[in-house]
Amino acid sequence: MGTFLNTTKQNVINSLQQGTADRLSEKFYYQFFDKKPTVVTYYNPNIQASTLDKGSLQSYSTKGIDAPIRFNKLKNTLIYGLERIQTDLNVSDYGVEADTIQGQAVVAPHTFKPYPDSFFTIDYLKEPYIFRITKVSMDTIDNGANFYIVDYVLDGTGYDFLNDIERRVIKTYSMISDNIGTDYKTFITDEDQELISKFQAKIDTLKEYFAAIFFRNSLQTFVYQYHEDWFYDPETIEFIIRNKLLSGTEEYIYVDQAIYLPRSFIIDYDKSIYKNVEDCNKDINIRRYYGILNCDPMSLLDKRLEEYYIVTPRQNYGLLGEPLEIYDPELLGAIINNEKYTNKKQFYNIISNYFNDQKTICECMLSWLDKIEYCNNAILYHILPIIIFILQKQLSDFMKDQSDNTGEANIFD
Repeated sequence: MGTFLNTTKQNVINSLQQGTADRLSEKFYYQFFDKKPTVVTYYNPNIQASTLDKGSLQSYSTKGIDAPIRFNKLKNTLIYGLERIQTDLNVSDYGVEADTIQGQAVVAPHTFKPYPDSFFTIDYLKEPYIFRITKVSMDTIDNGANFYIVDYVLDGTGYDFLNDIERRVIKTYSMISDNIGTDYKTFITDEDQELISKFQAKIDTLKEYFAAIFFRNSLQTFVYQYHEDWFYDPETIEFIIRNKLLSGTEEYIYVDQAIYLPRSFIIDYDKSIYKNVEDCNKDINIRRYYGILNCDPMSLLDKRLEEYYIVTPRQNYGLLGEPLEIYDPELLGAIINNEKYTNKKQFYNIISNYFNDQKTICECMLSWLDKIEYCNNAILYHILPIIIFILQKQLSDFMKDQSDNTGEANIFD
């Protein structure tokens, strides 16, 4: 059907203009292009643990063991506009020779809220030069996010001064600079960083195990052995493709369907357990699956020494015997009834927790995964992609920034 008002071209132009405007307003970088970032270690007052004047949020003393201020240590922190310090510092055999070193720098939005009487050191300097923040002022960009302009002054040098600050550190965080301007946390604790690294390594290992067990180079796809026959499940492959479950591995594997999919496949997939996993919907109705001999002459599964069967929930001619046992009944009990296991199936608890709103990652999950007996079978072929999906989603949720869009929330307090 035609239309008298074809606005396609105008809509495209408006979309491009709006996209450009959104990128400029959402990312803070464009405002600071004339200011280079410098990596510093920043000591920001922990307001809850410090005794400060309620009005000015400053302390009567910033030095010595009796100083009432306590700090959060922020490692690998990017501060903008410190390049002037390089020209101000003149280091000779007698130490720093310069007039009073002071200036202004910028703390970007969605990072942290600086306070007066915080300190920072510049990481690339061989000796510790400690700068103190004397004043903090705030400005706002178009999308409502706040950034901060800090006035600093060189307050002292040497390890004695630095060690005095270090003794008053409450907690240590590291900046993840790639997360600036995203929905993920800009700072994480050292403990969380270690936990995240362990989980990421385990996820990568699970991907490598899945490929090592089920990928066949001659077919360029994933198949599993059931009794004496070989099976290909297009629903599993679709789940891997849609959620990019095998991306990020050292060995690149291009994942695509090895057979022609009927038009009814989208209906079958939306009724599969994989759709329940994607939607986190525990109202699961496991259907019966059958094996039908591959008859697609254009498929890579055709004309092989061994026969390959396609897993399908539809009963057609050419079916292989009885329904296939591809899902463990105990797995359904774990999901629907929130049952927990302590035996070799303890890794089922990861799936049970996911469906029953107990989604926080914990180190005990790593030991559960160590109990998996890795071999080529139907159950592992279907459950490993589900576990990889859940772990990646939980890790992503764990890294999500919970502060508000203005950047006012100080996660370190």
